[in-house]
This record gives sequence, C-alpha cells and structure tokens, in this order.
Amino acid sequence: MTAREHKLQNLPVMALALANRANAALLKRMLGHDFHVQDAFAEESDEAAQEIDLIVADTASLQHYRQRILNLRQQAAPMILPVLMVADNRTVLPSRLTAELGHSVDDLLRIPTTQAELKARIDNLLRLRDLSRQQESSRQQLVGVVSALSTLNACDRIVVRSKSEGEMLSSLCRTIVDEEGYNLAWVGFAIGQADKPIEIKAGHFGYEECRLLERLADNLVLGLNALRTLRESQQQSAKIHHLAYTDALTGLPNRRHLVRYLDRMLDAAEHTETSGAVLFIDLDRFKLINDALGHEVGDRVLIQIGQRLQGAVRHADQVIRQGGDEFLVLMIHDPRHAGASTREQIIANACALADRIIAHLAEPLMEGGFTHHIVASIGISLYPDHGRNATLLIENADKAMFEAKRQGGGGQLLFSEDFSTSRQQRFAMESRLREALNNEEFELHYQPIFELDSCRIVAVEALIRWPQADGDTLMPGAFMPVVEETGMIKPLGDWVLETAARQLKAWHEQGFMLEMAVNVSLNQLYPGCIAESFAALVRPHVDPRWIHLEVTENALMIDPGAIETLLYVLHAQGFQLAIDDFGTGYSSLSRLQHLSIQTLKIDRSFINELDQSGSKGAALVSIIQQMAASLNLHTIAEGIETDAQRRVLLETAGADGWGQGFWFSPGVPAHELEARLENQQASRRVQAEQD
Repeated sequence: MTAREHKLQNLPVMALALANRANAALLKRMLGHDFHVQDAFAEESDEAAQEIDLIVADTASLQHYRQRILNLRQQAAPMILPVLMVADNRTVLPSRLTAELGHSVDDLLRIPTTQAELKARIDNLLRLRDLSRQQESSRQQLVGVVSALSTLNACDRIVVRSKSEGEMLSSLCRTIVDEEGYNLAWVGFAIGQADKPIEIKAGHFGYEECRLLERLADNLVLGLNALRTLRESQQQSAKIHHLAYTDALTGLPNRRHLVRYLDRMLDAAEHTETSGAVLFIDLDRFKLINDALGHEVGDRVLIQIGQRLQGAVRHADQVIRQGGDEFLVLMIHDPRHAGASTREQIIANACALADRIIAHLAEPLMEGGFTHHIVASIGISLYPDHGRNATLLIENADKAMFEAKRQGGGGQLLFSEDFSTSRQQRFAMESRLREALNNEEFELHYQPIFELDSCRIVAVEALIRWPQADGDTLMPGAFMPVVEETGMIKPLGDWVLETAARQLKAWHEQGFMLEMAVNVSLNQLYPGCIAESFAALVRPHVDPRWIHLEVTENALMIDPGAIETLLYVLHAQGFQLAIDDFGTGYSSLSRLQHLSIQTLKIDRSFINELDQSGSKGAALVSIIQQMAASLNLHTIAEGIETDAQRRVLLETAGADGWGQGFWFSPGVPAHELEARLENQQASRRVQAEQD
C-alpha cells in the first residue's frame, strides 16, 4: 500500500531514517499500527512533501539527507513538515545540528524513551502540521476579500452578501449590534452638500440606501463567514505559535523561542546597550532517575525543576527548556531600566544567579516515592562578548557547562576560548578511543593482593592501561570518564573481563592458583545488564568462583532493589562480589546483610592515616573489620604505602587479612608479575625442603 493510499485511510505518513536498525525496529514496534512508516525517503517526487506528515531521523541521517529534507520542507511550505531528531542519551550533538534545533529541526527526542513520550512528541508535531494546513486553507479563503479590505480600509471586518440589499443591511446591523469587538467604517451617502448617515438600528431602509449598498456590493463579500474564518485563523495562529515556541512537557518557552527572542534583542543591542548572559544548565546523572524509576517519574521531576528555576530567577529573566535534562536561562540587563553596569558586575550577577539556581535545585525533591537531590552543572556565556547571535551564545554556554561537568560537576563556569580547545580535544579522544577499542590497543596490568602476615600473593586486581604511540601510557582517570559518557564502557568492560579471565587461566595452567579482581562500572550493571553474559565471558577460561567483581559503594545506592537483585544473580552464577572503596558511601548494616557480597575493600583514605600520630584511622579500620567479621565478610585494605601501615592492619585484622598497595607492588604487566610469582613459588619450595 502506497503512502497516498494510507493517507486515504487517514493514517499519518512518517519518513523514518535511523542508521541504527535496532532503534528503527524498536520505534516501529512502539508506534504500532497508528502510522504508516516509510523507510527513509522512498518517494523522490515533488509530491512527496504533500504525502509525508513527519520526518523522524537520527543525527547521522540528518546529516546524510540534509539537502533532501530541506527540499521537502520547502516544497511543503507554507505548511510545516515537522522534523523530529532522535539521539541516544549519551550522544553529544555536533554543533551544526545543535544550531539547527528550532530552525530545520523542530524537536529532539532522547532514547531510550517510553511509548507514551514518543507518541506525545509525535502527536504534538502532527498537530503543528495540521494547524499549519488549516491556517493555509483559511489564508486561501481570505484571498477573495483583499479587494473589499482595500475599499473599506477603515473596516476591521466585512459584511455578508445576501439575497437582497435590505437583508444585507439587516445582517450588517445585527453583526454590529450583537457581536463585540468589531469596528466598522462610517457608512452613508451624500445628498448635495449634506451627509445622510444610515441608522444601523433602524431595521428599515429606503431606496437610495439600498442603491448605495448595491454599488458597494461587489466589494462586500463573504461577510459573516469571513468574520468567523478570521477569528478561527487567529486562534489557529495562536495555537501554532504556542506549539512552536513552548515546551510540551513543562510549559516553558523552548529553544526556538530563545533563538528568535535573543537574535532580535542582539540586533537592537547596539542602540539599547542591552547586555546579559546565557546560562546553560545540565542535570548531572539525571539519566539514572529515568533508568531507575521510569520516564514518567523523570518527567514529573523535570516539571518541578522548571518551576524551581522560575522561582530562582528575576522577573526580567527567562527560563527555557532546551530538551532532555537541559535548561537555559536568559539573564537580561537593560541599562534603560536597571542603570549602567560594568562587565565585571554582569559577570558577578550571572555567577550569583548560577549559584542561586544550584542551591534551589539541590533542595530535596520528592517524587515517585523517593527523595531526589538534584545536582546541576552550569555554563555561562555573556552577550555580546561571547557571541553576536543566539546560536553561538548557546553553543559557548554549552562548552562552559561541559567543562564544569568535566571538572566534577555541581558547579558553574564562565566561558573561555580555551574551552573550545578542550572540547575539540575531548572529541578527538573519543575518536581515538573508538579506534583503540576496535584495534584492541588497551592492555591490562595486575596489582598483587597479598596476605598481611606472610606477604604471599593470593590474588591480583586487573587494571586497564592505554599505551600511546609516543611511549607514554595513559591511566584510567585520563580516559575512562569519556568511555563512560559515550557508552563504550560495555564493550570495553567485556574486553577487560574476558582478557582477565584468559590471563588467569594461563596462570592456573602454570600452577599459580590466584584469584582475580575486576572492577565493574555502574553503567555495565545497570540498566539492562544480563548476568549470564558476564558468566559467558568467563566460563570458557575459568570457573567464575575465581573472579571477584568489584562494585563501588556509591553505585549500590542507585536503584537499590534492582542492584540487590542483580548482585544475587551474579553470585548465583558463581562470581565472588566485593564492595570497592568501602567507607566512602552510605551503606548501612541492614543493607549489607541483604547484599550478596563476600568482601569489603577498605578505602585508602582510612589506610593513609594509620601511621599518623593522633589519627583515628586505626580505630575506624578496626570498627570496619569487626563489622565485616560479624557479617562473615572478608576485608582487603587498599592503598598500603608503608610497612608501618601493614603492621597496624595485621594487628587489627589478624592473620586472615589481605592488602594491596604500592608498598608491596604497583600494577605491573603480566610477565613481570609472573617473574615475581615464580620467585615466590621457588622460595616456598626452599622453605618446604628446609622444614
């Protein structure tokens, strides 16, 4: 069935262009049979724009089909052919596509998403197209009254054509008397030097009056229908304006509104000396709320955040929803009303506003049965200093926000030209990381875990390294944040786990019966983790019981119920489970006793204080060890830097305690560790012979 045949069945026709086939199939399933989905742009004729009601495309397809989409939109004009851009939550939009939001792209949908949100976004865009179609129909109907408007240029509305002149005048009178809000030119005719006005309430008209009307009749057309049509057209225009410039979820102005408003203001800034700032607000780790509690709860949280932002800004400022978990604030300073201010004062005001916003958002927010503590990163650009058009100002504020997030999040930064270089370096690193992952350029080092009393190596922890062409080696802190943000953590994490298992098998075959610890990221575990996939990577090499999967304490606080179930399933697959960096989070005894864990790794911050006089480190470590013993949990002390620290730990933990740290050995390549294991094995043989 063709698109035209579907149109006859009143089914909206959607052109779907997604490079990822899995995403395309998922969207088709979510849309069901309510739409005719046409892959890409199968119909290349000029009539295609009239057949297609909506274009849905991802970033790659938008760039590939850019000219075709522009042509279709131009062919559809003056009607609107909406374009919905689909992007993964972790995708950083290219600046060119960001600039087209509100211009050639009408809305942005982040995936994964819910069926309800997908259909709501599409319905809004289809309503926008329908209203533009109705407005065009109304416009064509009104073409016929242009001559009448020019003749009666003092009239706001036009009179109806009737069967008789008398009936026409009566209709005119009823319209004026009964309808409110209509103005009309003076109607009358002249006799000699005297004007004879028509009494509009008279209801009876003479021969001369009817003759006057007859002479004007050709220019008085479509009266009552025109009145109604014009009123409906105004209402439709208002609806179209609302849909085009308002965010459907929060009711706030959208990016398109900001671009139009700010561009107009910047054009006038030279005369008014208006200045101010654009604040780009991103909610740190908001995706976890959507993943843990669902998009419905996430949407309600976003509505509350929009309300809080409005409460944090001044009356003259504007709050805009950019899309997803991003908001914008336009801070305006007009010297005609607020007096002159220096650049330093504008910066101080913008930074103070950003701090106020961060504080407002940080207040506890109840939704979905949970208390949420929202952390925001804010980038600030000044106008006209950092750009003389809206798109550039938003882009520069975005760069500043990205840098604030890169520095740890929860703060604000003013744009600097250096950020552009930093952003370019980040994109370059992302490209290099993908290439390194495809070419398996990473390698693992192994840090020994030893018995505190005998210093015998009993296990190792796998640590990822990235060798560079210049001979340098990058540590995880230099590249893992980018890996996490771009979604590469799952394939890279799988590679680490399988490589570690393969190496452990080789050591077992050499007689080194070690255990292996592997760090697991929250983004590997949740959402959508399949525990069996972890076991499938390990089992071809070793039994999973030889593998310790380490999860940070803070990761356990994200959707506790789901994480608890996942840990249980992983342990059922045979894995040993450990809480890494223990003591830095908020685990309670009640939580610990219900988690399927076997080991607590005491954070290095406690170990660092063990050999410092007056420190409470030893007491705290002793408490953790006693608590672990009461729960039948093993402990490993991280970050042992001195023999004095090892001795204190030995006194509190006893002979069963384990530790790791630079005092014993940093992470080393596999062949270096093998040499040490061989020496250890040889020493044990000598000791056995002596005994």
